[in-house]
Amino acid sequence: MQMSALDNSQPITVIVPYYRGSAFLDGLRDSLADQSAREVIIVVDGGEELELVETHLAQLQGLRVLTTREALGTAGARNFGARYATQDWITFLDQDDHWPPGFLKDLFCQVSTDVLAYDNDLFEEKTGHPRRDLKKSVFEEAGWSKSRLSRYDSADLLSGFPMVKLLLTKVSFQSVGGYRESVFAVEDFDLVWRLIASGNELTFVTQPRGSYTVRPDSITGRIAAGDPGSTLKALRSWASIWTRMTLTSSLPLFTRAGAARRALRTYGRIAKNRLKRFRVFRPRS
Repeated sequence: MQMSALDNSQPITVIVPYYRGSAFLDGLRDSLADQSAREVIIVVDGGEELELVETHLAQLQGLRVLTTREALGTAGARNFGARYATQDWITFLDQDDHWPPGFLKDLFCQVSTDVLAYDNDLFEEKTGHPRRDLKKSVFEEAGWSKSRLSRYDSADLLSGFPMVKLLLTKVSFQSVGGYRESVFAVEDFDLVWRLIASGNELTFVTQPRGSYTVRPDSITGRIAAGDPGSTLKALRSWASIWTRMTLTSSLPLFTRAGAARRALRTYGRIAKNRLKRFRVFRPRS
């Protein structure tokens, strides 16, 4: 008896927020075609280029293309897609990132808790230059080597924590309300600490790896380049995160104390940032 494609698949919904990403459609199609998820949800944020997306990705197994009435941003589009996911596990892929062939199958084989964090190889793209392999991963850049993290050792979140991507159960995602849509640039970290505070244990795997590209027009790229507006918005999000951690009674006292110190430092950086901008834009008398 011949085995069906469904028998070889994993109970995973892949959610991809899409916004004006026509330049990435070929790579996105190729990346998703070599996976084994039972469902792929593309959220066309704001509805632009809907027909282009449907046509370009039509051959993907388990494809569903959804649209939002207005652009919600990355976090909002991810939450929107998650509400329609039919599988027990969910994960998120950005339109310009990449998974190697068989990535999800290899990743799912390593699941031991409800939340799994995986590593990514780092790439950089600059205007007028080809995409460059930085020859290191996200975990390596952060110096991260731990295999597990729970709220009892949550102080490890306070410094040197890597930018993680997750494969997690839909139930655990929904239990913390998904992504906070008011958070700018660091919504993945914000999701992680809330998952840990709610009692989830994270496991970390270094193989297989995805790939993450820092582009000059991305939020990460703008912050890295020192864009004042993006930097200030990110600092405000960090301040909100540290403050919320300080007030979360389920976290250990030493974690909350560390978060309080970081909140104070971050508010100080915000004040300096605002003062610097005021001096730059203050009209001369």
